[in-house]
Amino acid sequence: MLGRGSKVDLPLPAEDRTISRRHAEVIADASTVHIKPLPNSGLTLVNGIPIARSTLLSSGDTVQVGETLLRLFTDDSPSQEHTEEAEPLSLRDIVQSIRSRRSEPWRAGGRVVAPGKAASGSVFVAGAVFVEPDAERLHCTSCGETGIEPPRPDLWDAAWLCARCAQERRQDIPGVPRRLGNYDVLRPLAQGGMGVVYEGVARDNGLHVAIKVLRLARGAAERVVKRFAREQQITMALRHPNIVCCYDVGTWEGSLYIASEFVSGGDALAISSPTSPLQQVLWLGADLFRALGYGHDLGIVHRDVKPANLLLCPIGPEATLRGKLADFGLAKSSAGIGGAITMSNESGGSLLTIGPEQLEDFVNIGPSADLYAGAATLFWLLTGDTPLVLPTSTKAASFEQKAQAIINPRRKLLRDLRPEVPEQVAVLVDGLVSHDPSMRNGMHAREVAVALNAIAARFGRRKPKVEAPVDSEPSTVHLKEALETLEVCVRMLEGSAERAARAVREAVASEDAVRVDRAVADHEAAQADLENALSRWEKLIEAAG
Repeated sequence: MLGRGSKVDLPLPAEDRTISRRHAEVIADASTVHIKPLPNSGLTLVNGIPIARSTLLSSGDTVQVGETLLRLFTDDSPSQEHTEEAEPLSLRDIVQSIRSRRSEPWRAGGRVVAPGKAASGSVFVAGAVFVEPDAERLHCTSCGETGIEPPRPDLWDAAWLCARCAQERRQDIPGVPRRLGNYDVLRPLAQGGMGVVYEGVARDNGLHVAIKVLRLARGAAERVVKRFAREQQITMALRHPNIVCCYDVGTWEGSLYIASEFVSGGDALAISSPTSPLQQVLWLGADLFRALGYGHDLGIVHRDVKPANLLLCPIGPEATLRGKLADFGLAKSSAGIGGAITMSNESGGSLLTIGPEQLEDFVNIGPSADLYAGAATLFWLLTGDTPLVLPTSTKAASFEQKAQAIINPRRKLLRDLRPEVPEQVAVLVDGLVSHDPSMRNGMHAREVAVALNAIAARFGRRKPKVEAPVDSEPSTVHLKEALETLEVCVRMLEGSAERAARAVREAVASEDAVRVDRAVADHEAAQADLENALSRWEKLIEAAG
């Protein structure tokens, strides 16, 4: 039994009020695992799709209950304690250190044995993850042929390429290396301001990879390259279903390369338009903010969130697209190594999604900059346009014009470009891309993900729209949907107000007058937003009778 009550087998976070006290049953035996939502419980999603009855789970499936993600996978190796290593003395040592960490058995955190189960052959929970006795094999991303078991349990959804398909994809092009470290290079995929990306395959296990070779500035010092490689250790340690997994870092002819999982669906630019599927884009937005929230909890700011860095992968029998955020940590590294990585003005393209605080102080920005960029990315996916007010088209606009538009307080409104977008989505996105950073301060990316997830899930439950007379009152169904959505927003604002209040208490304890004034102002703004939402909520409740 799952839920946030005290008498369940797996207690879920009590502060998450979207989880019922007794939310769902999980029935597991030696070969199958089913999940069954309980009557009158909150929303339960499998691979992003809401379920209403008992559902068979497969290895790698993700279950979302409230804000908690649970995933089915195998853990055959014992948990190992991490020991700190001495700082490597050379680039070779750093690369070897990263590779050795990645080859260690996966270290599960917070393991809990299900009550009444033996340690052998039972269902475990590692963090917020279910464990199935037998791992599912990987399948070829091209032809679907059954392949190897995952090299490690955390690579349950890794891309794998069979030898036949690898040979078919191989292109012999002058100037393209045939091999980079442990990887056979198949063909070039893309070229941009920071370097070139190749498609490749690991020689030892056939993992399907994308290899980014980074251009280093002429005469880049070894210490600079070492620092970059060392910073990538953070990226190598990230484990999240909505973040592209980084496998390896190495060097080739004086250049650095990063090998990451191959994501087959391309990037989100391909679906960015005023006619993009609304529910699908909201799912992708939730994936994006979920990835950002995970990074922010670890103290990592992405700094380069844009549609081109949100990669798409089809999941499930209906091939629902889900998003994986790429280049996590790359922008941070490139910003702090003194120009060792060359970047063309193409990097100015990301000016269409960065906020004023990032333009003013790229190095010291915090999570609020990612919130702006994430919302600007969602704006782009929904409209094919930027929220910035430019004097010309986005393609024709110069670097200086984009920079001036970021500083200018004026912004386009989402519903002016796409009227059918739900009002609650427009209010959220327009607020996050505001010129004023206080609209983003105190919010957490995870809260935005929860709100987008809840709104997207309601699309699957909507009844066909019936045209009502112009003078008639809103239908009960529409009022109910509005109430449910506004309730999510209210809960989100309550959390922001609570954090703002805590910040005031901490500021007072520090006896820092400037910090106290700033914290009090943030708390007053959060309270005003909350009171406004509560007022609108109460009016809807009155209208609903």
